[in-house]
Amino acid sequence: MAKYEEGNRRIAEEYLGEEKLFEEDYQVEEKWNPRNLDMIEDIVKLFGASTLCLMKRNEELEVQMSDLKYKLNHPLRTVGSRVKNSWGGVQ
Repeated sequence: MAKYEEGNRRIAEEYLGEEKLFEEDYQVEEKWNPRNLDMIEDIVKLFGASTLCLMKRNEELEVQMSDLKYKLNHPLRTVGSRVKNSWGGVQ
């Protein structure tokens, strides 16, 4: 760590306005524990948020698919609406 001390000090002063970039007396209190209850809660939140995002995206894609199916089933209406929109909506 002493090898990089001068560079870290310059970065801390120049960009952060502080004397030190890292604390030298940092100690890890607890190592990873597979039975950590907080981790289980975080994983449940992660999967819940991921599931909600996927459900929202799935609904958006279903709306797009239904729109495309309508256009395939009614090609003349689709062409007519495109012609109408190209004229600025004037009939």
